[in-house]
Amino acid sequence: MDELARPIADVLRTSEMNRLLVRAVQSTHEMICVTDLSDRFTFVNGSFLEHYGYSEDEVIGRHVSLVLSPVNPAELMTHVLQSTRSGGWTGELLNRRKDGTDFPISLSTSQISGERGQVIGLLGVARDITERRATEEALRDVEERLRQAQKMEAVGRLAGGVAHDFNNLLTVMMGYAEMALAQIDLSDPAHGDIEQVCEAADRAAVLARQLLAFSRRQNLTPQTLDLNDVAGHLGSMLQRLIGEDIHLTITSAPSPARTMADVGQLEQVIINLAINARDAMPTGGSLDIEVSTTDLDTEGAIRFGVPAGSYVMLSVADTGHGMDAATLSRIFEPFFTTKPSGHGTGLGLATANGILRQSGGGIHVESSPGKGSRFTVCLPSVEGAPVADSADKTRTPGAGGSESILLVEDDDVVRDLVGTVLRNRGYGVLEAATGEDAIRLVTGQASPTHLMLSDTVMPGMGGQELAERMAILQPGMKVILMSGYTDDLVLPRQIDDQMAFLQKPFTSDALARKVREVLDSD
Repeated sequence: MDELARPIADVLRTSEMNRLLVRAVQSTHEMICVTDLSDRFTFVNGSFLEHYGYSEDEVIGRHVSLVLSPVNPAELMTHVLQSTRSGGWTGELLNRRKDGTDFPISLSTSQISGERGQVIGLLGVARDITERRATEEALRDVEERLRQAQKMEAVGRLAGGVAHDFNNLLTVMMGYAEMALAQIDLSDPAHGDIEQVCEAADRAAVLARQLLAFSRRQNLTPQTLDLNDVAGHLGSMLQRLIGEDIHLTITSAPSPARTMADVGQLEQVIINLAINARDAMPTGGSLDIEVSTTDLDTEGAIRFGVPAGSYVMLSVADTGHGMDAATLSRIFEPFFTTKPSGHGTGLGLATANGILRQSGGGIHVESSPGKGSRFTVCLPSVEGAPVADSADKTRTPGAGGSESILLVEDDDVVRDLVGTVLRNRGYGVLEAATGEDAIRLVTGQASPTHLMLSDTVMPGMGGQELAERMAILQPGMKVILMSGYTDDLVLPRQIDDQMAFLQKPFTSDALARKVREVLDSD
């Protein structure tokens, strides 16, 4: 190639390279722009125009403030422009589209130098990070939900453990108070005092049961109950929960409102609804709880998501701030909450909804901003008399006997009390503090042991394992397991004719009746 042709070839190659570079810049998904030293656009690529919604004519010659969101702090924008002129800047900020919507970008700026090294323009390369931000936010949300769930589990375990120890103490208090009551004449002034101790212990047992319901470490036992009684018994506890600045009224149905449900679960539902109502009335208000019965037609049944039929109803209405349609559409979602961080897990209503669904019922809510909320619960109506509450104040003496009983309990005070109660009723009692001690007592005995009464959770060998070992050593021995909490980890996996369960706390008479009932069973 001669000397004349060489410059022409260089120009052609340069032109082709420029065209190639322009095509590359236009083809990339990155948003690329060039500005002059006055921060006015001199070039933008197709991706830039597509993301911002402008035409090229609407951008070229305009100041970069055209696409900057005013949400960005002014000091940040000053820093970005100054850093770009002095070398470059990399970071994240918000930009604004032509339609006024903001979106996050990752931006990198640098200088463009001329042939003599002078700065002739500024280059910006940006990427839309909306999806990345959404993913990061979702991950943070999942992490926060996990922390909340772990915190709730920890609180539940703590509450269950406290209730378990509390129930052991109550068993001792109730037992010795009853024994003292039996030895004092009715005319003795101390008789009334001890009766008050028994009554207080009964009320404490109800509180312990409610604590177990909170921690979900309670045996789920559906039984026939009257919703009037359940709501009425919770009255004083609810008033303490919601505070004195909220006026509470509880209205019973004129006729029995019987249904089949677990009383602990149902109490949990009512408490959750009352707590939500309290939080919606930070400056006070009114909370009205009403029990009723009704027949749901097809339209009403669809509203609750249940079959048409006869139902008992419980409504919880507050005069709080209410909810908008968007909130109403999500209130039963697990972990959804409108409460500030640290003030709620978002599981209360989801748990209530699950409990009701498992019991064949449903829940419906009516609310609007500024007009309060009304949650209405429905449960299938049933016939039959309610099962007596575990805290029934009627004390029927338990029968005794002469059989041999193996008592296994790691709590010394509880073991002493139960052993005394059983001996006073004529039984022969062998006592052991551990499962291993119990096995040593029974091994090699010539006479049979008729029944084993054992705590369920003990150091080393638990009651379930001990019962299985005893079935081999003493075939035909009947078993009663007892515990202060009764979740799936504690309850025996199989309860048959030779294995029964006794919930702590229990009275001396309840213990005697249970022992006699199991011994007399076929």
